[in-house]
Amino acid sequence: MTKFRITFINGETIDIDKDTLLDLAIYEKENYFNMSPRTTHNIVLSESSHSYGPISIQDIHGSDLIMSLLNFLHSSDFFYVHNQPEIIYASSSIYKIEQKD
Repeated sequence: MTKFRITFINGETIDIDKDTLLDLAIYEKENYFNMSPRTTHNIVLSESSHSYGPISIQDIHGSDLIMSLLNFLHSSDFFYVHNQPEIIYASSSIYKIEQKD
């Protein structure tokens, strides 16, 4: 069975396989800057996140599994293992992905 080890920049790792379900989260932020006559800045932040999943590696694999996984994870801002939603990982903090057969 194909397995993957994801290593983050802080050295933490997670192992996933083709049966692991992942959820993606995309964070959206809109910034509006309005300047008043007194040159003060009024900042309005509208923040929301959208979750997609669960999706398994089987659902995303192509001819090159590791590149498909990379593209999948980096299409989102954050991800988490479906049955462990208490830990959310930033996709931008991935240091490396290794395929372990």
